[in-house]
Amino acid sequence: MTAIKPAERPQSAPSLEEDYALLKVAAREAGELALTYFRKSIIVKRKIDGSEVSEADLALDVALKLALHVPRPNYGWLSEETEDDPERLEHRRVWVVDPIDGTNAFLRHLPEWTVSAASAMVTTLGQGASHCQDPPRTLSGGPAPARFVAVEDQRFRRNPGQGPSAVLTRDAYERLAAEMARLTTEGRRRMSERLERAREHGDIRENADYDAAKDEQGLMEARIRELKRLLKDPDIVEGPTDAHAAGPGILVTVRPLDEDDPDEETYLLAASKEERLAGVRTVSVDSPFGTALLGRRVGDRVSYEAPGGRFSCKVVRLEPRA
Repeated sequence: MTAIKPAERPQSAPSLEEDYALLKVAAREAGELALTYFRKSIIVKRKIDGSEVSEADLALDVALKLALHVPRPNYGWLSEETEDDPERLEHRRVWVVDPIDGTNAFLRHLPEWTVSAASAMVTTLGQGASHCQDPPRTLSGGPAPARFVAVEDQRFRRNPGQGPSAVLTRDAYERLAAEMARLTTEGRRRMSERLERAREHGDIRENADYDAAKDEQGLMEARIRELKRLLKDPDIVEGPTDAHAAGPGILVTVRPLDEDDPDEETYLLAASKEERLAGVRTVSVDSPFGTALLGRRVGDRVSYEAPGGRFSCKVVRLEPRA
């Protein structure tokens, strides 16, 4: 019998525990690399399907491939940002990565993004890791589907004179995004069911239930269009920390000067009417009242024209939104 030389002995595949250890290190290092791009002016490519991919996505894709594929050259590779190679199907194990899962939030300076990576076996799911920002932490996770389409270069900067689609706080952005997700899924499903029930009542030309449902559907679709416009390319702003003068994010308490026994009223002055704060009314800076309040200090008298006539009040207190 001929002895097998040590160099010729087949090497055993790494264990899933070894893959997981490698994944955690790679995801953490990729997360640190992503932070060097976060909240910076960076180059962005737009895919044919309209989604965005930044230079940060591509840099992390390269970093993850070096950290994972080089030590495991016998593994396949499937990435959100790399053209798919059918050759990966010949491997029993495959690295599956999404360099920045949440590119939209990343580009808008929101912390809801993560670096995701996993090892997958042909018959069973392997180990995964995600490195999340705010606060930085490494979590267990699984692979996400990958896709690749051609892209065209562009800068993630607006054209001269082009403003944001809205100016929103993070709280408002998240609330509006959740509302749009609800309306475009559950809302449309329920509306479809309601219209179907209304059709069963008879001729739709003389069907009050059907007319009412169509009117409500029109209002819902108008709201969806408005939400899409607001969320297309907003500026996400932080609230002020002091309140020397009235401005967006300031709670303004006024005392009417047109009443004999006036009660003080508190308003949230906001860049968008979509801002909310429990217990107070929102006044946008675009409204007559909001425009009159801008820049005012405690003790100032304010007069403004509104549909109901001319009104006057005195600013008695300013405080930043909690």
